[in-house]
Amino acid sequence: MGCIRAEATGYGCSDRSVISRRQTIKVTACVIAYNSESTIRRAITSLTCQTYPNIEIIVYDAGSSDRTIAILIELAQTDTRIRILRHTEQQPWIVSANQAIEIAGGEFFMFVDADDFVDQRYIEKLVKVLISSNGIAAMGLVTHCDADGYYIANHPSGHRRYKFLSSSHSLVRLARFVLLPDSYGGVNLLYAVWRLTALRQIGLWQRWGERHDDDYGFCLRAVSRGPIHQVADTWICRTVPTVSGTDKEATNEMLSQQIRVKRRLQLRCRHLNTPYVKQLVIHIRRNPRHSALLVVVLIRLLLGSLSLPGRLLRLRKRN
Repeated sequence: MGCIRAEATGYGCSDRSVISRRQTIKVTACVIAYNSESTIRRAITSLTCQTYPNIEIIVYDAGSSDRTIAILIELAQTDTRIRILRHTEQQPWIVSANQAIEIAGGEFFMFVDADDFVDQRYIEKLVKVLISSNGIAAMGLVTHCDADGYYIANHPSGHRRYKFLSSSHSLVRLARFVLLPDSYGGVNLLYAVWRLTALRQIGLWQRWGERHDDDYGFCLRAVSRGPIHQVADTWICRTVPTVSGTDKEATNEMLSQQIRVKRRLQLRCRHLNTPYVKQLVIHIRRNPRHSALLVVVLIRLLLGSLSLPGRLLRLRKRN
């Protein structure tokens, strides 16, 4: 994509396509913000300028101390679909997420982080797929930009294709998910558009604080619940906040950092992250019929051990 800043995509609403009057199903979009003054306007504008108009935007301010709330109030004054809910003190992401699901008024539901933004036809295209299928969710491609707003063209989990479409065999869908390499970003499933009834049945996270491993547990429950579709001609752009620089520099910095982390994990025989293994064990204990996933894990460990020499060789060449 070159060194094109993400802000340059623009979000003028003049190119909004004509939507059939029959498409009146409401979609609830949840944005959780904390000290996000530099990116919150882009995230909200990417939602208000969607070609699918029947949406409500629930924005939780988790106790920001910067200008985030002032920007949100300004945006809400120009679009009545924006609903601001503010915590007086900083709250964990999980608290706001669960509350948003409880009060959502749409038939479909989606999360957008305060530093991310979506294609203008994202909701329209995903809702169209869900209306015509038995899937519990639909997602687009995932792209990435760095902290300075430059696209990262070669992010390992960017533009990945997923297939979790088996309507009758949950074990097939789970096996596909578990076999995904960590760098493929399987937990990006969280940023799909979900049927709200299915999302409430799946349940989000049961504990407060960091949710890194809980995201994986959520995805296991979701994939076992029903088919998840992917649409290749729409996208959500996620920000990688720890990376800064131009497109090429950011990519090289990120990939070299990832290789160093992978090397430490692999030398300790941890092809699967410990939190992921923990969530997988919890899932199998709650769903004994999925115990065949243990075989899948063994296969993945074997594949990981076979690929270790090649990874170490590439690392030596890079250094």
